[in-house]
Formats: sequence, structure tokens, C-alpha cells
Amino acid sequence: MSRCDYRIDLHTASVRRTNYPNIRGDLSDPKVKNLAEAFGSEIVMNGKGPKGAFRREACLAGCPTIIMEGGEVWKVEPGVVDSAVRGIKNVLINFGMIAGEPENSECQIVVERSKWIRAERGGFLHFHVSPEDVIEEDAPIATNSTLLGRERSVLRAPFDAVVIGMTTLPAVSPGEAVCNLGQLPEGMKPADLKKMRFKSDVHDGQVGEDLTTNVMVVERQEEEDTKESE
Repeated sequence: MSRCDYRIDLHTASVRRTNYPNIRGDLSDPKVKNLAEAFGSEIVMNGKGPKGAFRREACLAGCPTIIMEGGEVWKVEPGVVDSAVRGIKNVLINFGMIAGEPENSECQIVVERSKWIRAERGGFLHFHVSPEDVIEEDAPIATNSTLLGRERSVLRAPFDAVVIGMTTLPAVSPGEAVCNLGQLPEGMKPADLKKMRFKSDVHDGQVGEDLTTNVMVVERQEEEDTKESE
């Protein structure tokens, strides 16, 4: 690693999970921040990474490193591959290594906090969100039901967020990770990010739609406030 000026680590999500393409790195390091911004992805997650992680150890060895997370393991997903190739070309262009104009997202946001929402009870999952979705606080994320379809619990967003990762398993046990939410920057509302996406020429919306096919997404049927009397 000490022989390299920079490193870009390309990853999928872990087994039985999927990720909307995002960049992760320690933005307190100016060189890492420059590299992450040059990649041009919409979502940048700030953090050093777990102890012993490749990007963390590389930075400690003096090699500024970022990691791209996208898609699922054991799959070659064209949209995710395109996002990675575009980002690497952006870096080479920004650093003056090749000619051309970078294709950067105009709505790049930095996520300082993310949280895995975990199942409260075991059962079958009916998702109401998909990777890349922007949701408001208290919005339903997934309904947990029995084998016969009886509702057991509903998981809701603890804050305004963008959906970064999800499990692809159809059923979960209590405490298992269901959905990874990235909290929107302070002062930004979900409607703000949606407007920014609409105006941007570079957005991985098609990737989000493709990743949606890996999970079952349905509309949430809210319970009626009143019931008919007998």
C-alpha cells in the first residue's frame, strides 16, 4: 500500500444484502475527501471504517483510500458496474491522468450517521421502501407478518433518511438487520434531495430500480382509524 498514491476499493454488500452505490471514507483527511468528491457519487458516507478494515489500515499506512459499496455479492449488475467505472474515470480526469469531462452527481450529500434498522419480531418481510428511496421520519420501512399474512409489527424510520442498504432475505429473526438508513444532512429535507435529483444529469435512479427487483416492495396498507359497528 505504501507504494500507491491513492487506492479505490470496490465492494458489494455482504451476503444476502444489497447496497445502493455509495462511497465511504474518512473525510477528516483532506486527501481522502478530495478523492471521495472526485469519484462523483451521490452518497458519501463519512467514517474511518472498522478497526482492521482495508481502507482504515491503508490510510494509516499513508495511502488515502475510499471504498465503493454497491449491489449484491455473487452478482454482476450492469448498473452498479457502470457507476464504478464512471467514478474511476472521474477520479482519473480530476487528477489530470486522462482527458475528458467528469460526470459528477450534482446532488452529492455527505452522510455523517447511518443506522441499521433491526427486526423487532421474527416473520416474513413486506418492504415499503427500496434502495435509493428518500423517506421522512416515521415512514413505514417494512411490515413483518406471519406465514399466513397476519401483521406482527411495522418498522419505521427514526429520522429523515436515504435508503442505503437492505436485506434480500424474505424472512428474519428478532434482532436481524433489515434496512440501513443514512440520515440526511442537518437542514436538508427529503423533498430537497428529490428536487436535486430531478435536476441532476448524473443520478443512479435506474440502479435503484434494478436493485428493487431483489426485494419484495409493496404499498403499506394503513389500518382504518374507525371500524364499522355491527
